[in-house]
Amino acid sequence: MATTIPPVGEWTFFAIRVNGTVLDIWTGATQETLATTCVLATGDAAFNVGDYGGGPMDGSLDEIGVWNRALSDEEVAQLYNGGNGLAYPFA
Repeated sequence: MATTIPPVGEWTFFAIRVNGTVLDIWTGATQETLATTCVLATGDAAFNVGDYGGGPMDGSLDEIGVWNRALSDEEVAQLYNGGNGLAYPFA
């Protein structure tokens, strides 16, 4: 379970990367690496953003991106970009 809790009432950068049995979560510039047994679904499985399993989240989402590969640490850092809002594709 991730231990970094984002501040309430503020926009927060999140990135999640699943690579094999490793789950990396960035909250702002803080990265946590967790071992996981999760398996990404393929085919016709539903992909939900903003639903944590118990219903919709109470908040807003902006600038959502999904890649078909695991981004490198450097690419995630470029996305975060010190809070300057660099969007994909990288300039």
